[in-house]
Amino acid sequence: MKKIRVIFKICLTIIFFINCSTVSTKVVYESNYYKNLAAENSQNANEYVKKIEYKKALVYLEESLRYNKLADNISGISLNYADIGKVWLLMNDFNKGLSYYNLAKQTIDNESGEGNYQKETAYILNALGEAHYLLKEYEKSKDYFNKALEIENKLKNRENIAIIYMNFAKIEKSVGNYKKALGYFLNSTGVLEKLYKKKLLNNIKNLGLAYYSVGHLYSKLNNPNNSEKYLRMALKIDKMVEDINGIADDYYGLAIIQYRKNNFKKAQQYFIKSKDIYKILDNLSQYILINDYLLDIYQKDDALDKYLLILEENYLLQNKDENIKQTIIDILKNPDISKYLSDDDLKRLNEKYK
Repeated sequence: MKKIRVIFKICLTIIFFINCSTVSTKVVYESNYYKNLAAENSQNANEYVKKIEYKKALVYLEESLRYNKLADNISGISLNYADIGKVWLLMNDFNKGLSYYNLAKQTIDNESGEGNYQKETAYILNALGEAHYLLKEYEKSKDYFNKALEIENKLKNRENIAIIYMNFAKIEKSVGNYKKALGYFLNSTGVLEKLYKKKLLNNIKNLGLAYYSVGHLYSKLNNPNNSEKYLRMALKIDKMVEDINGIADDYYGLAIIQYRKNNFKKAQQYFIKSKDIYKILDNLSQYILINDYLLDIYQKDDALDKYLLILEENYLLQNKDENIKQTIIDILKNPDISKYLSDDDLKRLNEKYK
């Protein structure tokens, strides 16, 4: 009888462990399933960010966040919050972006001692530094960058270390320390170049940004030859990775160089290329700024028809600015200028602005 009881207990124990194993396997399966769905949604969000469709990107990031919460994936949750914050920054809502970065940090802080989240912590600290930089809170920004740098040095992540030094450079540039900023940018560029040549660079876009940053600073330091050299290197990388924002900025930088050299024909070509892209990006401030340069070029070239077209465009873009309207009227009243216009143009402009 005792023997039967022992056998019975053994059988119950085996059944118990089998059930536990089945439940454990099911939990792991469901967790991995949700993690995969979260990763897919994050990937879709990144594609929409590349297309400058930020609201759609937010939808996918929120969905990714939901799945990571179901999987209790702390790493994924924190990175989702950080990525949502980044999209809000791209939409120029800095305070909302900062609030999501703080949520990301809080998520990791709440898990103190429960796991190794150094990589995520460094990423979030660097992101917080970028948010405070955009808010022009440079001391806070430096503090976060230094904390991120301390972790990245321990992790020996050369690419991320280079990015953080580029962020230090941005601060120095913003306060007018151009030479110090240039030193940071050049050092970071050298590191990223070596990683790229060894095929160890995770994000090639960072190299394009580094080249552009160096080129832009050389322009401010009145070194057009070096500026053009680095901007062309940036353009090559940005075209390769299809970074539309970067391409627009590269063309604009090249246009400014040619404009300052009085090579107005080349400047015009680059300005128009960058203007077309800024239109797609809905970057109104850059679009109008380029129009002002084009107005000056067309005036110098006596290209009255093109000059008036830009004036009309600015008139509409700047909420029918009365000063622009008056400029057009003055042109129409001046026979030495208006004689170059066709009868159709004169009729149309007179009907529209008088």
